Amino acid sequence: MNRGDQVRIQIQNIGTEGQGIGRVDGMVVFVPGTFPGDEAEIRITEMKKNYATGSLDALITPSPDRTVSQCPHTAACGGCKFQALSYPAQLAHKEIRVREALRRIGEIPEPKVLPIAGMADPCEYRNKAQFPVSGDQIGYYREKSHQIVPIESCMLQAPPAVALAKAFRSFLKDHPKNIYRHLVVRTALTGEVMAVLVANKNDVSRLEELAGRLDDAVTAPYSLESLILNVNKKADVRVLGPECITLAGKPAIRDILKTGHGQLSVEVSPLSFYQVNPSQMSVLYDKVYEYADLKGTETVLDLYCGVGSIGLSLAGKADRVIGVESIRTAVLDANRNAVLNGIVNAEFIWGKAEEILDKRLTGLRADLVILDPPRQGCATELLDSVAALAPEKVIYVSCNPATLARDVKRLGEKGYRFAEAQPVDMFPWTGHVECVTLMSRVEK
Repeated sequence: MNRGDQVRIQIQNIGTEGQGIGRVDGMVVFVPGTFPGDEAEIRITEMKKNYATGSLDALITPSPDRTVSQCPHTAACGGCKFQALSYPAQLAHKEIRVREALRRIGEIPEPKVLPIAGMADPCEYRNKAQFPVSGDQIGYYREKSHQIVPIESCMLQAPPAVALAKAFRSFLKDHPKNIYRHLVVRTALTGEVMAVLVANKNDVSRLEELAGRLDDAVTAPYSLESLILNVNKKADVRVLGPECITLAGKPAIRDILKTGHGQLSVEVSPLSFYQVNPSQMSVLYDKVYEYADLKGTETVLDLYCGVGSIGLSLAGKADRVIGVESIRTAVLDANRNAVLNGIVNAEFIWGKAEEILDKRLTGLRADLVILDPPRQGCATELLDSVAALAPEKVIYVSCNPATLARDVKRLGEKGYRFAEAQPVDMFPWTGHVECVTLMSRVEK
């Protein structure tokens, strides 16, 4: 088999990036745009030592799980890999992916993985949108490129996000020579909306005109309450820079976090990490609450705490909550959220989790540690520090099954037993999956 060859393939699995996987002459071949059950004619586009990549030429026999995409931008937009896959099949794949990661990487022979928690209506669920801008164009990136695909709709985003993108596009077409790099939109369940204009310098011209167009685009039951300029001068992959300037309205918007055990008011600012799917966030936090099973005497350590929402949702059943977060504005939000909700037994500290544990929290007794790291998972040093605290339980919230399984294995080597995992579909129509995992300390 060589590059350029046309071959027939039976797709058997889905990769971590949402591409179909099959074998030709014993070699693994990745084929974007295919799903398990597809029989296809493909063209080999890349050959590596242990695998190949192919492009889809024609479907011979489509998978029974295929469906008609509901999005008109599917062919061009690089966002939703599972648009042509039925929702039940998406859920099944994600559940299998979690189980297989724990089995292969975590080396747990038969991991207890609960049925994935899906959505009754998996549309318009995102409370945050990031639209790249180039000249007079705004939309999403075409897959594996920086070419912008203009969008007229998006089945993932809350309505204000697309409305603001269209209004901003109209402004950009009138003023194509501009300083803008991205438009970021946050939408809260309160109806409050934040628009963040990401620019390469602090020099906003025609502000009154732009603010008026954006404000007019947001209609009831939503309201544009915050217009922010974010300055990002670095030419790297990060969307937001460190500097935020409030142009109009408030520096943060207020959201409502509803769970099965209560309700919180949460302030969210431009740089803060906050779960993007509010209805599934409630499902996820309810599972954390169940796993925690607090009696009122425990000290809870919430690492990578963001705006403090997990820790604050547990504070009513704990003696003390300590959160650690590396983004300073998120820590300010978290402490403000504690005050906003009348919570007096929670405090939030700014710094990297591994450094804070070693320098500021030495001697701390923690009964429960919550880990909610980014996709790359936890540093080995942090897991060592967590194990040294000897909490009775560790609850690990992850958006990457591979790094979750790796870290579960590491904690297992430090005296913690995997109990069970609950996958949660936070990102319908994409290949991503969230998971809550419970680990308990082995008595010595």
